[in-house]
Amino acid sequence: MAFVSAFMEVVVARLATVGGGRPMPETHQDPEPPPLLRELALLNETKQDSVAIRLAELWDAFETRFGGVSALHEAGESVRQEYIGSLSRSAAVMERAKGSEGEPFYYSTALMAEYLTVLATGASDPHAREIAIKAASLIERGRLLRACGLPRGSDSPPGEREAPPR
Repeated sequence: MAFVSAFMEVVVARLATVGGGRPMPETHQDPEPPPLLRELALLNETKQDSVAIRLAELWDAFETRFGGVSALHEAGESVRQEYIGSLSRSAAVMERAKGSEGEPFYYSTALMAEYLTVLATGASDPHAREIAIKAASLIERGRLLRACGLPRGSDSPPGEREAPPR
């Protein structure tokens, strides 16, 4: 938990600067949240928990493949585009699951693609900040839920449910 909190602080600090380390100018307007986050906020708590668990799983898979954000940057533009593109294409296919039991798969994949895009590009606009903060907090939440021994989610097909740890 402390690691993710520290990680969130680093992400927010990094996103808070624009070129040359100059702080972003403060705005007095609260921009409307990105559409993905507006939709995610409308999900019930059970589905949000499922999104969090799945997002944590996607983050773990990303860390296994690349070792972290620095390694993603070092991997080169074509590798970054391929990885993020595969997530985006998967999310586009899964979008039709909105409103069904499978919608957490869509939201976790779409949010992961947007989060990695923010991290890969260093975007620092208000929407990028919101995406980064929401994704990092959901990853932490998903890890905590898994640490409590919760299964992958009640909305998983029966063959995909994991038994709670013994």
